[in-house]
Amino acid sequence: KGLSQGHVHRFRYTGKPANLLTDCKVRSDGIELKFNFKLDPKSGTDASRYKLKQWNYKWAANYGSKQYSLRNPGKTGQDEVAIQAVELLEDGRAVFLGIPSIQPVNQVKMELNLQSVDGGSFKELVYLTINKVPKP
Repeated sequence: KGLSQGHVHRFRYTGKPANLLTDCKVRSDGIELKFNFKLDPKSGTDASRYKLKQWNYKWAANYGSKQYSLRNPGKTGQDEVAIQAVELLEDGRAVFLGIPSIQPVNQVKMELNLQSVDGGSFKELVYLTINKVPKP
């Protein structure tokens, strides 16, 4: 079951290992994701397992904003982010999502649907803001 927005969630220690996304870095040509477990190479390198959308907000005195396209400024909506390639890194514990057109944006939504090498399912929903893209 996915997590809903706008809530604080409680996590309870069970003594069992938990598969986690541990780091997310914006690079000049994409996004690097690190995990505390080894990814299954087949799912880890399948670009369709990573769904990314992006949008901006309109800054105003009032709280809240519609979602605005980065590609078509002034128009409402979200833009899908095309992943050109996925590369497995760090002995399978990280991936690089090749996104040559990456640029600053108020909101990126990433839906991950992966598997670990032991066959366990890993689904995660991540939101991030890209304030700056490093130069190559």
